Amino acid sequence: MLYIFHVDTGTMMTFDMNLALESVAHLKEVVAREVHIPSEKQVLLVSGGESLDPSSRVCSYSAGTDTNPIYLFSKASIESPTPPSPSTHGLSGDMAGNEMLPPHMIYTLPKAYFDPKERVEATRSSPPSYATVANRSRLAQDLCELAREETRACERLVHDQHLQQQGKLM
Repeated sequence: MLYIFHVDTGTMMTFDMNLALESVAHLKEVVAREVHIPSEKQVLLVSGGESLDPSSRVCSYSAGTDTNPIYLFSKASIESPTPPSPSTHGLSGDMAGNEMLPPHMIYTLPKAYFDPKERVEATRSSPPSYATVANRSRLAQDLCELAREETRACERLVHDQHLQQQGKLM
């Protein structure tokens, strides 16, 4: 995957690795289609603040990994009197506003997503039996999986915030 971090919104985007073999100008066109920032309004930088030359191939820069992404700034956001809205991807309880984000930017709900309170209450009133033990065991496994997903979402948010801070220091 080719990683581009949109500094204005604090969002990591992934693209097909084959784009690394293309020109920076072509990459900007693909980014324009995905995030609706015209290519002439995009500024792409690598760590250290070096600007990507549109006539160069993307692979000529040592960037584009998850730990060293290409940084995307929008001139339109910089020139606008109103600041850009931060991304709302993240925890499963915070899904408002994701309808406007491209699919690769949305954190999807974990498979084990459910209303924990409702499930716990349902098992509390169950009579003592083998089936109750099995149901509570399944509930514990589902809660564990939900906790893992939430932890991964938190880790992604912390990582994105770190990258946003790095991008702002360029």
